[in-house]
Amino acid sequence: MSTMEQAIDYVLNYAGKKKLHVDVLATEKSSTRVDMQARKVEQFSFSESHELGVRVVSGHNEGIAYSESLDAESLDEMISEATANSRMIKKEIASELHPAAKLPTMDFLFNSSLQNIGAEQKIAAATALEAAAWDFDKRIVNVPRCSYRDVWMRHWVANSNGLKSQFQANGCSGYVGCMAKDGEAPVNVNEGFFARDFNLLKPEKIAQLAAKKTIDRLGARRPATGRYTVIFENRVAEQLVEMLSAYFSAKAIDEKSSPLAGKLGQALFSKVITLADDPFYTKGTSSRPFDDEGYASKKTMLIEQGKVVNFLTNTVFAKKLKIPHTAHGSRSPSTDLDISPSNLIVEPGTKKFDQLLNADPKVIVITNILGAAGFREVSGDFSLPVEGHLYQNGKPVHALKDFLISGNLLQVFASIEAVGDDVLPPVSGTICPSLLIRDLNVAGQS
Repeated sequence: MSTMEQAIDYVLNYAGKKKLHVDVLATEKSSTRVDMQARKVEQFSFSESHELGVRVVSGHNEGIAYSESLDAESLDEMISEATANSRMIKKEIASELHPAAKLPTMDFLFNSSLQNIGAEQKIAAATALEAAAWDFDKRIVNVPRCSYRDVWMRHWVANSNGLKSQFQANGCSGYVGCMAKDGEAPVNVNEGFFARDFNLLKPEKIAQLAAKKTIDRLGARRPATGRYTVIFENRVAEQLVEMLSAYFSAKAIDEKSSPLAGKLGQALFSKVITLADDPFYTKGTSSRPFDDEGYASKKTMLIEQGKVVNFLTNTVFAKKLKIPHTAHGSRSPSTDLDISPSNLIVEPGTKKFDQLLNADPKVIVITNILGAAGFREVSGDFSLPVEGHLYQNGKPVHALKDFLISGNLLQVFASIEAVGDDVLPPVSGTICPSLLIRDLNVAGQS
């Protein structure tokens, strides 16, 4: 097959002749990466890939296979493998293939001008990113990580009912890490960016932000153990929402691995928390016109003023749990059907960051979570190593290091007192402003 379109048609025609019920998922990707080291290009790479997968559905039986080769022999072998797998794998709930329909598109996901950016411009962006970090302050002793990346992808969904649609998306991103020395101890801070328009990149601004945050961490001390009013800075708040996100999967509800099981309609969260899954958010990295079962995307409210109002579903778990179908079916060409969010967005509040800082005479701002190994997903309990800053009467005192915060994730979100208005441009599919909570356990020095 010379193109992915022809390969998809070949699979559908083959399935039609054999009277097979199938759906097809296919992706094509191309990406560029520029890595910098010591003010020189360490690596410039370009990669391309394509993958096509087929799922054979026969009543309650399903089988999946995929191929990275698009020649007829490979596709024949893929369909035969999926058919054989379907004879061995029986599902509790039968999948339903979407009827033929015209699916929506999202033109904003693809910026044609980004495809015309040449290698020299990409290298210049990476060079500017690293140089701005190095040049910010002589106390920056290393820029150990600096890269520019861009990616283009096209995604197809089709089935034997006559459904066939596709969309394409692209974007560019960068990442820079700065290092300073506090005595002999290294201090590291990382920052990143994402955009669909190359002209909107501000590499110098991102690098300077990373460098400033690094310098601000010099002289960090351990806080005294106790209970504090705490602000989770926006990027940290986004990480907390990501930890929470798995609880809203109907699959997790069915498996009783989510503490929200049986809690639909209950006010488990603070009244200042409203959370939506929004696939239409134009700045989002995970926006999509339809899900991987071929159902048109829809905005889904998950928490409304503290009340749990929906779970995310695909067709199987919507049917099994008898709850609304939200079009969040997800899979890759090589994997089984699952559930995934698009853009998870916490509705911003009205509080300025300075107002949050003045919530109490003494406030700790958490600026970084140093790994999530201390998070127990099933229970929600956590004990996490973090970094931050101590503020007194709204003014910075000094940076904080070598301490833990502990509690329960659901209890934290139930106790949020205020939501900031400081939403940042997204670098992932989670968007959340800063969050204020009182009386959080902090373990530092006794």
